[in-house]
Amino acid sequence: MAADLLDPYQTTKTMTTNSLIIMTLALTTIGLVACSEAPQNNDKMENQVDNTLEDIQQEKNAIAEEMREMRNKIEMRLTKVEAQLSDPALDIETRAKFEQEKTELKQQMDRVDGNLSEVERATKETWNDVKASSAKAADETENWFQRQKELIDQKTEVDKDHDGH
Repeated sequence: MAADLLDPYQTTKTMTTNSLIIMTLALTTIGLVACSEAPQNNDKMENQVDNTLEDIQQEKNAIAEEMREMRNKIEMRLTKVEAQLSDPALDIETRAKFEQEKTELKQQMDRVDGNLSEVERATKETWNDVKASSAKAADETENWFQRQKELIDQKTEVDKDHDGH
């Protein structure tokens, strides 16, 4: 036995065996710890995905509601324009202006309808692009409405919206 202790081959073999046992135990411990934490990580990931989907749905609902309100404004104005166009006493110039406004209102309505449809069909993957294009369209439509108000103020020389123009 004393000879075994002095044998370098036997000492290296024992050290290698001990190292392998220690490494195996360490890897097994790491594996068990990782497996025990995996369900917690899965739950966290599922909650994050659920929260993200919920946030997207809330944004979609808010933008869709804004688009519907904008569409209603356009529709109300279109109804008024069509009522004015039904007046047989309109002169040619006034009729042409109302026809032009009617055309523009229908174009704006089509634009809002298209964006509303995109918002409603948007998926998680397409949401950011749809949100950006819808925001742009909403801003442009709102700006169009403001320009129309300014034109009316200028034509009537009355500041009905009290904005100083």
